[in-house]
Amino acid sequence: GVKHIVQACQQAYANTLCLYYTVDGIWFNADQAMADEWSVAASNWRALAELIAMQVDRSTLLFDIGSTTTDLIGIHPAHVD
Repeated sequence: GVKHIVQACQQAYANTLCLYYTVDGIWFNADQAMADEWSVAASNWRALAELIAMQVDRSTLLFDIGSTTTDLIGIHPAHVD
């Protein structure tokens, strides 16, 4: 899973700094991601939610539909009036 993806990214982008997002909202380098793969696994929902929160100006419901799960995430930007 995570180790395979990290290794593939490191190989494909050997001359580029690749960072990996964690479920705690922290960016890891490749070594950190390999050492703590559970923190990186399934963190895509949070990365997507934070990206959407930066793009919308009102409360929004995000549907993140994957191959095995569907997450419903309430987005409430801090700048909403």
